[in-house]
Amino acid sequence: MALGAMALPCIAMAGDVAADDAPSRAWQVSATYTGEYLRNARGGLAVGGDYLDNLDLQLAVDGERAFGVPGLSAFVYGLYDNGGSISGRYVGDIHAVSNIEAVRAWRLYEAWVDWRPSRRRDLSLRFGLYDVNSEFDASSVSGLFINGTHGMGIDFSQAGLNGPSIFPFTSLGLRLQAHWKAGWSARFAVLDGVPQDPDRPAATRIRLGGADGALLAAEVAQESAGRRAVLGHWRFTTDFDDLGRVDAVGQPLRRSGSHGSYAFVEGDLWRASAGARRLQGVLRVGIASADVNPVQRSARLGLVLDEPFAGGLADQVGVAFAVARYGNPYLLGSAEAGSPRLRSESNIELTYRIAPSDWLTLHPNVQWVINPGGEPGIADAWVLGLRFEVRGASH
Repeated sequence: MALGAMALPCIAMAGDVAADDAPSRAWQVSATYTGEYLRNARGGLAVGGDYLDNLDLQLAVDGERAFGVPGLSAFVYGLYDNGGSISGRYVGDIHAVSNIEAVRAWRLYEAWVDWRPSRRRDLSLRFGLYDVNSEFDASSVSGLFINGTHGMGIDFSQAGLNGPSIFPFTSLGLRLQAHWKAGWSARFAVLDGVPQDPDRPAATRIRLGGADGALLAAEVAQESAGRRAVLGHWRFTTDFDDLGRVDAVGQPLRRSGSHGSYAFVEGDLWRASAGARRLQGVLRVGIASADVNPVQRSARLGLVLDEPFAGGLADQVGVAFAVARYGNPYLLGSAEAGSPRLRSESNIELTYRIAPSDWLTLHPNVQWVINPGGEPGIADAWVLGLRFEVRGASH
């Protein structure tokens, strides 16, 4: 099986969910429909295109306004995906050219309660079905791009027996977060190690405990003067197949745990003296244990210009580069199995987004995929697409 097929269920969604923000009313209901047509115009597995869409239904509750409990909030998130495929069917890449590609299903995506016990609300405890990428390894600048690796880095999103708890599969988790003066913050989470049911990807399963092990994640950040620096580490506690060693009958040996680290910096690089024009940038690097993870290292760089045409439009233009490098155990194992791989896959994305109104967003996109899946016989792919989003909210 190609790594791209394994990575697709684990991509992180670059949506507009602001789950950490307190609702402005006691009850807020919102819906967002995202649709896109993407076409692989050249190279990859095959020339062709597909329509992908997803529907987000969200309920945010302010516990103080609704129930008289200070510091309490709740969030419920339902999700539908139509099962369209572009990376798995036409491109064969591991980065995932669309961050909404997923199996067809209706599912309960998130459902959690959050309590902030102090008056300053600088301490937060959250429990329930939880998308770890809603807060961990989450770059605001990268949210413009539609490639999956600009949500959560592929070094993290590839890990686990069914990926970490991110789009479209989430698991029960407990998250603690604290803020200090001078812009410092830290968060820690423990989650079920296998989100949902790998054998029934269209089902919604909620459980705690069992033999799945746990995902542990920790992150510290510092923000000041429009810039943010983040350092994170994650670890799965269950056992995994060793990619480079086998026993006497050729079966992979088992290794305990899978781990990795990431760091990124983002923020303003230039801002006009008047108006909303500004240039933002993000640089991220990540590493994962090579003995059980195919991708050992990854890096990405993104630049986003707000109001590029200085006409007062609510628009952005961005360019991003991402590269994923396979580890030696995976490369050696693939060669011994008769399926040699190239050392890396890269992706360059050029994208533009404009909001003609407060309920509609248009988002044309071009991506150049270099060495899709690291397969020597697959030509570089060129993917063209147009995404649109329609939003609505009620109180």
